[in-house]
This record gives sequence, structure tokens and C-alpha cells, in this order.
Amino acid sequence: MSEELTGPKRAAVLLMSIGEEAASRILKHIDSKEVQLVSQAIGELDKVSWQNVQEVNTGFQEEVAEETAFRIKAPDFTRKMLTDSLGEEQANVVLDRIGNNGRSARIEALRWIDPKDLADMIKLENPQVIATVLALIDPEDCGEVVSELDPEIAKEAVGRIARIKEIPPSAMAHLKDMLDEKGLATSGGMGSAIELKGINHAADIINSVDSELEEMLMESLREDDAELAEQVENLLFVFENLNTLDDRGFQKLLREVPQDLMIPALKGVAPALRERFFSNMSKRAAEMLRDDLEVSGPMKVSDVEAAQKEILTVAMRLADEGTINLGGKGAEEYV
Repeated sequence: MSEELTGPKRAAVLLMSIGEEAASRILKHIDSKEVQLVSQAIGELDKVSWQNVQEVNTGFQEEVAEETAFRIKAPDFTRKMLTDSLGEEQANVVLDRIGNNGRSARIEALRWIDPKDLADMIKLENPQVIATVLALIDPEDCGEVVSELDPEIAKEAVGRIARIKEIPPSAMAHLKDMLDEKGLATSGGMGSAIELKGINHAADIINSVDSELEEMLMESLREDDAELAEQVENLLFVFENLNTLDDRGFQKLLREVPQDLMIPALKGVAPALRERFFSNMSKRAAEMLRDDLEVSGPMKVSDVEAAQKEILTVAMRLADEGTINLGGKGAEEYV
């Protein structure tokens, strides 16, 4: 019987059926998170039936009467495809995220759950399970989940993540059992530990939450382990650090930032940073933004910080993709 394919696996079958060169060209037009999901799916497909191929490639004119299977060298295919489309350095970043040899040990079900629903699902679980869940999802989603948790639970979870160097098989098995009990399909290897730079993940989570929660989490870390808190703090990236971008990087960032964020984000920032924004825009756009800032009324600090966080999220995504280099705190993690 043919396997029922998920969205990422259907995309994986399509890419494998059209070959590495064409697949590489397609990957250049999708974002890094989607590349990661598709790459993970390729690593999980040991063989693909012709029936699956026919279902995905609806343009086939002839019906495949006999189900056959072709075996693929998933790790080799994945590495070459990612290297051709993203370059060797960024390909290694994606491969690191999805696990060695292109085979992820992460649980795919977690990626498709709304952060608020996920927070509600895990809020009564033990701290180890909560930390494991947060360690296995993207930092932006983590930030949303953490914001929905009880503050004491959030502080303990982030503290645990900061100390994680690997997730043991026992924790993965416990998590898999929990998801199975809730009727969620799981996939991914459970037999080996997953290496994780927990301190980096914790910093990314803290970067993605609002300033009030950020300070609460950092204060909790300082009280519990001052040295660890200092290491996390050194990895944090704040709005003022955008001044470390070169002009080319600034221009790439501005092309990705929604215009409605500009006025609130630049309210009250240092003149030098504001000038960096202006100098990397067209003369007309800069003049219009200056005028809009001058006539704009007072804004809530929370609105200003929210706009700045959104711009920082864009900047860190571009850095993850290798499009820009971020300096300042934690620069070594992004270049």
C-alpha cells in the first residue's frame, strides 16, 4: 500500500523526481524554514513508490499499474541539493538543524501545532518534557509558547534549555509517548541523543519575546546562575546592534521590512541608528519617513518595542539564511 504523504513529504517526492539541478533552482525561491522541512522529509524517505510519485506529479499521463520502488541516497541528495541552492556554509547550517546525514530525530508533529495550542497542551507536563518540546521547535514559535505559559514554568523551562547540550533518548521517548497519547502522529529517530546548543537556543527564545518577559527570564537566569546568564546575555541581539550592519546588509534588511513598522520602530532610537536607516533608503523614501516621524504623535513603549522585535526577527532570519552578517553580541553565531 502506498504511504499517505504529508505536505513536506509530497514536496520532497516532487524534488527527488525532477532531479538535483531542477530541485536546487526551486529551493532558491522558498524560505529557510520550508527548506529545512523539505530536507527533513527527504531524509525520512528511504524509498518512494511510483504510486506516490504519480500522485504528486499530477501531470503524468499514464497510470502506473505496478507499484515499484526506487531507493535513494537521501543524505547525498540532500547535501548536494542544499549546497547547490544555498552554498556550502548555509547548507551546513540547515543540515545541522535537521540532524546528521539529513535524518532528523525531531518530531515533525510539533512543527504543525499552533503555539497557543502547544502551550495549552504542555502546560501541565513535567519541566523536562516542556524543555524538550521547546528545544525541538523554532525559536520564534518558542517565544509564542513561552509567552502563553505560567511565568514560573517559563523561567524554569528556559533555564533548563540554556543548560542542554544534548537531548537524551529517554526524553525523546517520553515526549513521543505524550504526543501519541494525544493522538498526534510522530516521526523521527528515537534511538540516539540529539546534540543541541541549548544556550544559543535559549538566547534566541529570549530575543523573540517582549521586553517585559525578556527581563523576567534574564533575571531568573541571573539569580540561578550568574555565569550562565552572562553567556546568554552575550548572545542576545538588540535593536541598536543593527548599527553594526554594513550598508549592503542594511539595504537587504530594508527590502524585507514591512513599511508600517518603520515609524514605530524608529521612535526614540539613537540619532546615529536612525540616520543609518535614512542613508540606506532612496532620498525620497527617507524624506517621507522623516516627515512622517516628525508629525507622528506619542506611541506606547510596548508598540515601539513590538515593531523593533519584528524587524529583529527579520534580521535574524536573513542572518540564518546567510543573506546578511550581524555583528555585535553573538556575532560569531551568525557569520
